[in-house]
Amino acid sequence: MMHRKREVVKFNVDFDVLRMENLPPKYTTFRILLTRGSKIKKTNEIKATDRTARPGDEASLRFTTTLERSSDGFGFDEKTYKLSLMRINNRATLHKEKKIGSAHINLAEYATKSRDSGEEETKLALSMADYPSPTWVSISVCLSSGKGGHHYDDGSDGCSEASGFHTTAVSHATSYQSQSMASIEEDQSMMDDVDEEEQNEEEEEEKDERALMSEQASSRLIASSGRAAAGRGEGSAAQAAARGGGGGSSGAGRESEQSSTKTHLEAQIKELVGQLKATEAELTRAKLDEAEVLKRRESVAARATKAAARRAGLQARLDVVRGTTQMVEAERDETKRRAVAVERGGGA
Repeated sequence: MMHRKREVVKFNVDFDVLRMENLPPKYTTFRILLTRGSKIKKTNEIKATDRTARPGDEASLRFTTTLERSSDGFGFDEKTYKLSLMRINNRATLHKEKKIGSAHINLAEYATKSRDSGEEETKLALSMADYPSPTWVSISVCLSSGKGGHHYDDGSDGCSEASGFHTTAVSHATSYQSQSMASIEEDQSMMDDVDEEEQNEEEEEEKDERALMSEQASSRLIASSGRAAAGRGEGSAAQAAARGGGGGSSGAGRESEQSSTKTHLEAQIKELVGQLKATEAELTRAKLDEAEVLKRRESVAARATKAAARRAGLQARLDVVRGTTQMVEAERDETKRRAVAVERGGGA
């Protein structure tokens, strides 16, 4: 049985970021990436003020793509691109750019929109690893077929040849297709990695602090013990010298030497007692520091519990998305079936 080769259509793509809202407060510079396999498209740096950005040409991408006609002839096969939100920290020595959220868009959906549908916008919800509420990224995607001679360098409108639209994807059933299950699963994995990385860093800091405190306390004890031993040695030598010289001296001379030796030893004992007290104070501070480290460890455990709760929430969202996607696919199949029936009835 012969199979007809399906049509492949080349499109020019005009991609624009319209707004970014509820951005993480820690950073003010961002970038949007579009990736598919090894192909990467990225905007220029986008500046944000008060957690909001309304970029211009710096957030526009222009490229071409090919779509293959679907088997029913009514649309195109799915072609998904990953949209990633990157934060930029120019002061960092490593990881100046880091992904903090992502979603997926299907260009085939834009190619099948009606020319008369008017301009709308796609509003994507990107889950952030360190923040409870999502970041909203509004985009415009316009596809034009190559048949109209659309060129980017002649100042013409790239949306004039075919579909120019943005779709709204918020709480309606079709909205969850714009942010696919793959995106949510990736966000969940990203949150797990971030929480684990922070917990490991804090545990390493605690280990280093405890090791440093133990080393300092040991050094002080060794130094105090050495000074005490040296003081005892000096005292013994002075006493021996006093006894040795006593045979040739008068009683008054021996008493004077003994009194001087006693005064010297008392001064040394007083100094050693002060040093021991200072060492005990250092040990007390070290114990307090250790208690603080233990308290921080409890805080890390609490954060781990909170992260587990967030993962459970994401899993619940994932289950909802799966159920919604199945409903949408069933509705789409029913619509296609009806369209085929109508077309056959019209042809008859």
